[in-house]
Amino acid sequence: MNPYWRTVVAALLVATPTSSAANPALPGRRLGGDGSEVGVIAPAGRWPTSGGNLARTGVTRTSAMRGPLSVAWAVDLPGEIEGEPLVWDQRVLVAVRLKDDHRALITLDLSTGERTMAPYRIASSLPLEPSLWAGVIVARTAEDRLVALRWERKKITQIRSHSAPAPVGAPLLRGSEMIFTAGGGLECRRITSRTPIWRVEGGFRGRPSQRGGEVFALAYDEREVAHLVVVDREHGDERDRVTIGPLPAADAFTICVLEESI
Repeated sequence: MNPYWRTVVAALLVATPTSSAANPALPGRRLGGDGSEVGVIAPAGRWPTSGGNLARTGVTRTSAMRGPLSVAWAVDLPGEIEGEPLVWDQRVLVAVRLKDDHRALITLDLSTGERTMAPYRIASSLPLEPSLWAGVIVARTAEDRLVALRWERKKITQIRSHSAPAPVGAPLLRGSEMIFTAGGGLECRRITSRTPIWRVEGGFRGRPSQRGGEVFALAYDEREVAHLVVVDREHGDERDRVTIGPLPAADAFTICVLEESI
């Protein structure tokens, strides 16, 4: 190997739009990346979380669209779209704000745009920030609460409601486990259990990201200085910490974890 070349993992902080209308990271975009580690590339036909994959790189194995392009379908929704539409195979999940204290999850058929069931309504004054994996959805429903839902062909049913210390951040789901910030801590839980697999204290806020066996999250100290913290995915042990400096609200940023050869 050339001694002047090496591989580094870089975590970028990307300002995150609050509406999908301004967000270019939609299914079908191919932005590069080799997919050598878990979470770096969304599988073809899947876009399960904000940023497309666990590392939030906006990269997918879905083939790039070729022109000339035409609109396959368009649909009117009962509220304002919040975040990115999520996709799992032929199913599309859209979170909308109906009014200030009510949200809904809308399910669509990817091929036709037709609704597959009635909206799943949730009383919440906060964006739901859902994350999707196979037939499971997790979403934030309150400052101190998350919910795990089972998405079946014609209905959505609750698996378990999770109380947690406020404020609760957007969850990141992989398989049967979710990672999220809550009350200044970073937690990993099974969707069926309220007992954390692990919890790390330290002023954590915002959206965590995952690449391989590592979780990346923002932590703020008493001076409101932000630090990028890397923890072990399995046990929650801290592996690294980098001081960034003063930053505004953590929810304004998405951590995008890339790998580059330099």
